[in-house]
Amino acid sequence: MLDADDAVTFKKIAVAVCAVGAVLAVGIFAHIISRRARERREELWRRFALQNRLELTVEPRSWLRHCALWIRGRIADLDLTLCTYTVRAGKSTQTWVRVRTDGDGPSGSFSVERATVLTRAAALLGRASIVVDRGAFDDRFAVRSNPASLAPDVLDESVREQFSKLTRSPNLNYSAGMCELTWHAGEESEEQLSEAVKLHAMLRGAFRKIAGPRGP
Repeated sequence: MLDADDAVTFKKIAVAVCAVGAVLAVGIFAHIISRRARERREELWRRFALQNRLELTVEPRSWLRHCALWIRGRIADLDLTLCTYTVRAGKSTQTWVRVRTDGDGPSGSFSVERATVLTRAAALLGRASIVVDRGAFDDRFAVRSNPASLAPDVLDESVREQFSKLTRSPNLNYSAGMCELTWHAGEESEEQLSEAVKLHAMLRGAFRKIAGPRGP
């Protein structure tokens, strides 16, 4: 029979072993969930690439980097690049998606993001959002623009409606011909990727409208 000191020591060891086991179990479970999410995302991107005759590249995961997906090619008159990338969020990482197109566009730059406590605080410090529709869009999103007239000219009703349909914290940035849409990955669908590409097509159409008819 264990004496009192041995019993206390045994209990401490048992608690420590249970704690380590629990941590390992949580880590293994998280790894399995993360792996399944990557596999689902890769399969979805593969289907999207095949349906649109695009090229998919899968960068293998290693201890130095996370797995990244790349889709490059042309849809209609859009030369585009889609990719995943990771960012640090405290002690963990988040996966984000980027859809980018380059081409002709007006000079200047603008950005659109969901309105948050931070964007509203920035407005109090003199970085007020550009007024676009004086309605629901202005309530939901923070817009920066240089020149100030650029974003309202580009973000017509149809473009605003399309951007409002996007999910997972979308951010849109434009600068001198380059359009870049990003969002927090998760709950992906082929429709989500298609809607992102459609937004780019609508933006390019808005750019052409701003430029006006070309001469002979």
